[in-house]
Amino acid sequence: MNRQARFAGEAVWSDFPNVSLFEAVRQKAITTSLPLPATVRVEVRCSESDDIPNDTYDVLVSKHASILNPRKGTEV
Repeated sequence: MNRQARFAGEAVWSDFPNVSLFEAVRQKAITTSLPLPATVRVEVRCSESDDIPNDTYDVLVSKHASILNPRKGTEV
């Protein structure tokens, strides 16, 4: 299914094929040009089904990094 998302107030929808509605929201949110951290409002819809209503979500976007295995390659 093709999901579409846009920042609230924008005229143009962006396509996000083969992802969930929440993944489309997330992918659109991380394209913000606002200084991080930022809260953005994203509208989402399924372009192929009227059974799923359009919805709007507020998303906190931040820069985040985690070292998953900090001791890799070292002995303690």
